[in-house]
Amino acid sequence: MKINNRKGSEGCLLDDLRPRIDVLGETFIVAWEARKLLAAENTSGPGIVLFNLPLTEDGKSYQCIYDPVNKKSLDIICARKGLPKGAVVIEIPNELTLDPKSVAREMGLNAAELLKVYPAGKVLKAKAILWEESRFPALLKKMNSLSIKKNKLR
Repeated sequence: MKINNRKGSEGCLLDDLRPRIDVLGETFIVAWEARKLLAAENTSGPGIVLFNLPLTEDGKSYQCIYDPVNKKSLDIICARKGLPKGAVVIEIPNELTLDPKSVAREMGLNAAELLKVYPAGKVLKAKAILWEESRFPALLKKMNSLSIKKNKLR
């Protein structure tokens, strides 16, 4: 997804109108309709994909395997094969915190009411967490046990 930076262009999405989030010192633009966080310095890059990410126990954040060198998310399948050097797990606020206006628009909710509970304009920041504290070890264990069962059935 390419975001056009030219102000006043017809039909373009303006970066300065979108929420931003700090991910390990890098600025990302929230593109909720595409379910992505796009690196501000390269909005046409892969970015952080927000599909199918596990939620924290309290449901307030997503957990993501992140490659800071390439500024992109990694699929859990990558973790089975081995993560690239420097990859970390980050927690990203859920969509209600990331972009409450877009969520309200998408779901047909009253934006003013939603913004009372989830105010826009907050300084957003992802945080790095330890692999062991994430949901990924349990997910990998479950994936591996399902693979073993599947192979036994063949």
